Amino acid sequence: MRTMAAVWKPLFFATVVAVLSSGCAGVGLIKWPQQKLVEADAQNPAVEVLTIWQPAEGQFEGRPTRGFAGQILFFTGTSDSPARVNGNVRVYLFDDQGTPEEQSKPIHQFDFEGAAWNTHLRAGVFGPSYHIFIPYAHRNRYRADCALRVRLRPDNGPVVFSELVSVTLPGPTRQPETTSDRPADS
Repeated sequence: MRTMAAVWKPLFFATVVAVLSSGCAGVGLIKWPQQKLVEADAQNPAVEVLTIWQPAEGQFEGRPTRGFAGQILFFTGTSDSPARVNGNVRVYLFDDQGTPEEQSKPIHQFDFEGAAWNTHLRAGVFGPSYHIFIPYAHRNRYRADCALRVRLRPDNGPVVFSELVSVTLPGPTRQPETTSDRPADS
């Protein structure tokens, strides 16, 4: 049996290529069928998380910063449509700075509690999805190879994680250093 990610990933990439090759006018051509919003619950829990990340600019602590724009889709075991979820969501952010031991630990965790998470729910190109901005924790302009992972701890149901997704923030290459760039209290 194929997972939802196995079904959605080829569709997603084909759609992205079609949209990007057709320019901005192509976005309006993709319509999500109007149907009832699927709700994940104890009888029909979320079993899979699909994330789409790209480098972006946004606000953090009142200042412009670079980071990651994300669309997050949750799927239950009984529907091909993305679902609304209720629970706590955590986004883990990793990067390639510091020692291998430091790189194996997240540099920051972003928590979205309960009902506040659903304020990010939007009608997206692929159906209902959560749209968020995650700021990059280091305040520099250097290239960084990062990875993001999402955890859903639902009100009722099992904890579910997304796959770890790699995203590169562009910038000049940093020269090797002998000390770590990591903040002391990450």
